[in-house]
Amino acid sequence: MLKSKYSARSLLACLLLSLPLSALADNAAVDLQAPKMSKEQAEKFLDDKGLSVAPDNLPSLLMNAHVEEVVAMLEMGIDPNGKILNMPQTSIEFAAMACQDKSVETRRVVQVMDALLSHGANPNQPGMQGLGPMLTAAQQCPGMVVERLVKGGGDINSRSYQGFTPLSMALAVKNYDAAETLVRLGARLKPETGKKFLEGTEVEARMKSIVGKAIGK
Repeated sequence: MLKSKYSARSLLACLLLSLPLSALADNAAVDLQAPKMSKEQAEKFLDDKGLSVAPDNLPSLLMNAHVEEVVAMLEMGIDPNGKILNMPQTSIEFAAMACQDKSVETRRVVQVMDALLSHGANPNQPGMQGLGPMLTAAQQCPGMVVERLVKGGGDINSRSYQGFTPLSMALAVKNYDAAETLVRLGARLKPETGKKFLEGTEVEARMKSIVGKAIGK
């Protein structure tokens, strides 16, 4: 048996390089979409898992980014905008909480968001402390998650009761990945707001760069 002088990794790299960029982009987009499931498939899936179709089962599934289970619940008629356990959080806010667990793949969080939005979840529905999904995601999640919310209708100019926008919230907690994504998608800061983030003697270079772009410099 002849042995190849090329490693499997090298061959895979060559294969990827041979693909057109459009194909790679399409594959990446598909990977971020929630899987499709018919009602019959959803019913069988949940039955096999021993899960009953109940809103109270949704929070733990959302916070752990269990994509297939969330899709099945939604296909069986769970309202993505309904109140859960009489708690103030929206379904999207519960999903954003998965970002706090670094062991949860960001891809799966995006897929959960995709499932919720595809089933009619409101990305601007006020939740706990009036923050709403956009502000919660800007505070806790990577840019990929925030971008999916914006593409689903999330308002980049929404405000908390304290006056925070998603961008100012992301900057306040130094979630630079989310902040850069928001600026790329059109979020801006008023010059006087931007200056507040540049006060002090040890302002990080990345903060300066984001604020500069956000105020148009």
